[in-house]
Amino acid sequence: DGMPDDWEDEIGLNKFYPEDRNLKLGDGTTFLEVYLNSLAEPKTGVGIRELDVITEMKVFPNPATSKFTVQYSLEQNTEVEFKLIDMSGRVVIADERENQYSGFNSKTINTSTLQKGIYFLNVSTPSKTSTSKVIIL
Repeated sequence: DGMPDDWEDEIGLNKFYPEDRNLKLGDGTTFLEVYLNSLAEPKTGVGIRELDVITEMKVFPNPATSKFTVQYSLEQNTEVEFKLIDMSGRVVIADERENQYSGFNSKTINTSTLQKGIYFLNVSTPSKTSTSKVIIL
């Protein structure tokens, strides 16, 4: 499908299902485009990648029922935006960008009105988006 198995495992795709490369995120990009764009991320200096603003991200409980918490660490003060996207690419929860301080942060997201299924959580800063698969029971 054009994406390495370890990359698919990391973001929660099924490496045995090649059609998942065509699943669209809320902004209309496919997972294959996300992977290819990650290969072309801007670099500073010789072989040194730009500072990753989001350095750690954890979602729990996962699977979730009525809510889940996302914990993340930021390298610098920045704006952060949260979007929860269903398997059809529809944004089902979107929070406006909020200014966040560097260091450890967390946010609880209410999922009590959502149908059971698999979703993708995008946590975005102006320079990077991190994605985690979230299962709602």
